[in-house]
Amino acid sequence: MEEIWKDIPSYEGLYAISNKGKVKSYPKQQGVVWKQETLLVNAINKGYERVRLSKNGKIKNWQVHRLVALTFISNLDNKLCVNHINSIRNDNRVENLEWCTHSENSIHGVNFGNMKPPIISGEALNRGHLTEKDIIKIREKRKNGFKTIELAKEFNVTQRNIQHIVSTKSNNKKGWRQVK
Repeated sequence: MEEIWKDIPSYEGLYAISNKGKVKSYPKQQGVVWKQETLLVNAINKGYERVRLSKNGKIKNWQVHRLVALTFISNLDNKLCVNHINSIRNDNRVENLEWCTHSENSIHGVNFGNMKPPIISGEALNRGHLTEKDIIKIREKRKNGFKTIELAKEFNVTQRNIQHIVSTKSNNKKGWRQVK
């Protein structure tokens, strides 16, 4: 495929990117001397190539695959993530990239073995004996003045479990946050 260069959106006249994932800066005047056009060397962070772009004295780090997508791939659904179709993080060719949601990106990562599956919690975990109805009852009873020790005995769990269930802060870590 022929290499095509386009200005990077918001950096027009300063930087360009190719459909193969190469980034270059346009010639710039520094004092009386013109600095030549240069290909930017990409840093690598967790397998992803990154570049530093500067505009009006402000420097911003960008992932190269995101710049390729912003420049070459339309995003009619306003998806937030860019997925590497072949799961190779430094393969930034336009034909290897697609816009996706966070969820689609996670599912792709799990399917390609790049991510661990999400932790299942709550009733779906199937290890605990509390149901969503139990959680609602525990929260209601606690609001009505029942002590944690009484609830722990009634539902055959520890007092600490009861504290996690009724505490919004702890609840977010313990798998019952979805129960209202």
